[in-house]
Amino acid sequence: ILMDLHYIICHRFSTKNEANKSCEAIIQIFDILNVEDNDIVDALIKNPVDFEDTVVEMCAKRNKCDYIITRNIKHFDKTIAIEPWVFIDMIKNGDSN
Repeated sequence: ILMDLHYIICHRFSTKNEANKSCEAIIQIFDILNVEDNDIVDALIKNPVDFEDTVVEMCAKRNKCDYIITRNIKHFDKTIAIEPWVFIDMIKNGDSN
């Protein structure tokens, strides 16, 4: 997902160098999770509408993440997926974990 973010920053908003710097900053703030075999198997068992999103959800649940921050909450468990602006409001209001 960080690779997707790098691509979007680089090709839509900025230069490759600035995309690199943005990703480095993100790594300093957030933990980067590894996808494991079981995440993929669990996603396949669910027979999802969107396989990639379900793999992300399985990985997040295995790691006991509080949230998946996404603009596409419809493909995720509603108890874990929140939109970016909701997360930003939570941070501003001091409501984040």
